[in-house]
Amino acid sequence: MLDRNSDKELRLRGEFEPVPPRQTPWGAAEHVERIARGIWHVSTPSHGGIWLSAERTAALPSPELVGRTTPDGGSWFEEDVEFAIPALVFLDAWRAHAEATGRDPDQETAFPRQVLGHFRPQALAMIDAAQEATG
Repeated sequence: MLDRNSDKELRLRGEFEPVPPRQTPWGAAEHVERIARGIWHVSTPSHGGIWLSAERTAALPSPELVGRTTPDGGSWFEEDVEFAIPALVFLDAWRAHAEATGRDPDQETAFPRQVLGHFRPQALAMIDAAQEATG
């Protein structure tokens, strides 16, 4: 008999939620904050970023948008520029988190657009094209 809270049992019920690895590309995780299912903000003493679960990584509209991958199929996006990719791809989750934490959702979504527009305009164009195609 399975333990109702074991990873296997939670997976069978569709309730398992992967969490980010403790070791990040920037060192050991010091602070971890859930943004939405499969989307986590992780910081270390020196840097940080966003970790996406394998499910969220697979939902990115182009392989060119995938960050540094993890053995389980998840991916990392550093906090200075790359964070903007998951922020814009998963815009509804990003806005909901902003509202839930008392931040202005419009500002929280305008900033990633500015960052990508300046530093990674091709990534922004891919995201916009994918969102236009899905309506």
